[in-house]
Amino acid sequence: MKFCIIGLGQFGSTLAIELQRDGHEVIAIDKSEASVEAIKDKVDYALQADATDQRVLQKLGLQDLDNIVVAIGVEFEASLMIVAHLQTLKVRSILCRVVNDVHERLLDLMEIQEKIRPEALAAAELAKRMGIARVIRHFSLDEDHAIVEFPVPDNFSGKTLAELDLRAKYHLNLITYKRLISGEEKGADAEAETQGVPQPGMIFQAGDRLVLFGTAEAIEHFSKLN
Repeated sequence: MKFCIIGLGQFGSTLAIELQRDGHEVIAIDKSEASVEAIKDKVDYALQADATDQRVLQKLGLQDLDNIVVAIGVEFEASLMIVAHLQTLKVRSILCRVVNDVHERLLDLMEIQEKIRPEALAAAELAKRMGIARVIRHFSLDEDHAIVEFPVPDNFSGKTLAELDLRAKYHLNLITYKRLISGEEKGADAEAETQGVPQPGMIFQAGDRLVLFGTAEAIEHFSKLN
């Protein structure tokens, strides 16, 4: 996958490096020459530029990237300006670091769904999550194993755990599953209740979330199939 990280403070730099280590293509941008110099040998492309200038963003062709992360951590006015430019350019996905509550409310008004609070979500774990399609939460146990939360695939609805045979077909173990609280709409932010240890006869419903354990390879394979 292809990513652009705008803002190379501690959080942005760590995120860019972790994404690069995971095999993704990374463009890193900052207006500080020192910040760009510090990371230029650790990512595919590092560029000193003022991302608040829409012409700069337009020349980079960011519309073709999978995710743009606005990682600026101090000047939230600059962050909002960059987000507005990216929306004008119709990029695929914008993730924005939240500086404070006011910043978050303004991002809500701009209909930015993906907001990041670094203090609550480590950059390395975010890199893992971003690299796996549809994953809601990701927790690494070591370099090769993780616990992840996925929305139930559409073709799982109405089938039992025994019928799906996740271990044999996908090499994954279902730890538990979550079910939406009655009346809740589907979505990653909807409230859901953990249902305990799953039994072979349990029937999956639309909106369920699977909490799975497995290798990084098996998790990535499952995400692509579903």
